[in-house]
Amino acid sequence: MRAPPFAIFILILILAILNVLAAYAAEAGVSTTNVVDEKKLPGFYTDDFRILPELEVSGYYDDNIYATKRAKESDLVSVVSPSVRIDSLWQRHTLDFSGGASIGRYLDISAENYEDLWLDLDAEYDISEESQVFAGAGLSRNHESRDSKESSEQRIDEPTTYDAQRFQFGLNRMLGRTVLKIGATHEMLDYDNVGTLFNDDRDRTVRGLGLRLSRAITSKSQLFVQGVLNQRHYDEPQDKDGFERDSDGYKTAVGLIQAYDGGHQLEAYIGYLAQDYDDPRFSRVSEANYGFDLLWYPSAKTKVTAALDRSLNETTETGSSGYLYTGIDLQIDQKLSTNVLGFLNYNYGLAEFQDVGREDSTQTLNLGLKYFMSTKLMLSGSYSYINNDSNDLGLVGSARETYDYERNLFFLTLKVRLTP
Repeated sequence: MRAPPFAIFILILILAILNVLAAYAAEAGVSTTNVVDEKKLPGFYTDDFRILPELEVSGYYDDNIYATKRAKESDLVSVVSPSVRIDSLWQRHTLDFSGGASIGRYLDISAENYEDLWLDLDAEYDISEESQVFAGAGLSRNHESRDSKESSEQRIDEPTTYDAQRFQFGLNRMLGRTVLKIGATHEMLDYDNVGTLFNDDRDRTVRGLGLRLSRAITSKSQLFVQGVLNQRHYDEPQDKDGFERDSDGYKTAVGLIQAYDGGHQLEAYIGYLAQDYDDPRFSRVSEANYGFDLLWYPSAKTKVTAALDRSLNETTETGSSGYLYTGIDLQIDQKLSTNVLGFLNYNYGLAEFQDVGREDSTQTLNLGLKYFMSTKLMLSGSYSYINNDSNDLGLVGSARETYDYERNLFFLTLKVRLTP
């Protein structure tokens, strides 16, 4: 397997960079005084960094692992997820590293086994009190879930795997009560062929350039305006069906962030999004862009979060340029006792596949309990129900099947903080 040796090399390189930067900071006279209360944050501490290793072990039952209406298959799955986070403790500048893995093993259907890996490094340099530059990089090895809407061909012997690389940089600048943020992103996706499934035509590079201006109008309110340009370029000039999927687009929005007494906060925006495709058979996408994020505390023991968002995503659906996804998410966290937290989550998503008329509406219900046995140990149990209702029939393998499906999942998870 190619990913682990590469990931180990990158991990060693990043740790070396952390060590060099810490030495540079000391020589340059950067204060390494801890800016947080160490007693409140778990982890191992050095003069310059806090190190937090964690281990999560889960077991779950899935009654429909292929997310299909017919020929359902069920299985028991175990997932081991080690991770580590390293954060700088400097009064000026920040350097944060995180990395981990998620290793899944199926009891009966071993072809579904997966090993996901990820590494992220983010930094911010304070030029002055008014200006900061930031940069980041990330590498990951992922598997595509069977219910992914980006791929119309999921009925294969094993899940699709892919590598992702991301890079970003930008500038924050304070101009009195106005804050300017400008940033650029560069992401590369490399999909693996699986059996007879050809995925090389999905390989692509996505570039973005964004700008946001925000201005405080009161001590608790600020207005903002933002815009993002994107370019999506595929390695192959055409996909296996003969479509050219390169495109250029943008998103704009104007919005308000409002804070309230008691810790409540609302961010809402409205704008416009558009995407133009190289293939003349694909229609131009022109849609409203809107969303909100809400944080509300009805009581000292209850937290409510809600979010609405829209995005235009890529797909392999024949004849479709992509799908416009509108999703709303609602979660209630209720403290039942000193050590027990209950949660209820509902998510609704509408995927509108362009040019072909297919629409998928997906409803997900999650509920469960978290038991905090100590500051280092947490046990949780949960149940998830997923219902996908589609107005279209898809060709899956050699049989004509509907995209409709239902799934029931039961989870049991133990999370351990490996700290003193």
